Amino acid sequence: EEYTVDGVSDVKITSTPATSNRYDGKINIAVNGKAEGEVWLKLYFANTTGGIVDGAVTVNGDNFRTVPFYKTGAAVTNGASDCVYIPVVLRDDTNTVSIDIGDASLYVSAVQLVTVSDRLK
Repeated sequence: EEYTVDGVSDVKITSTPATSNRYDGKINIAVNGKAEGEVWLKLYFANTTGGIVDGAVTVNGDNFRTVPFYKTGAAVTNGASDCVYIPVVLRDDTNTVSIDIGDASLYVSAVQLVTVSDRLK
């Protein structure tokens, strides 16, 4: 499964994991390029905590929304067992999406952008 969003050349996690694919406190994602309208950030994750982890999403420093990461159980070999779609608007040539998970940890193995029409197929 791979999607191309016009005008976007690169999407990558820029935070350093605490251990293999485990991120503590905040996950920063760099997106190079603007996107026309709303796009979806697809994050592959595993939540091995005892409950839901709420992530406060900011885009280029502006508060955007909160996303819940439900408990998935044990992390799998590649660090993620499910995915979540986060709608974002990318208006700048270089964008930073931050997900603040407070004192919690999440395993994240990959991130990509998906257009709304791709997601609904």
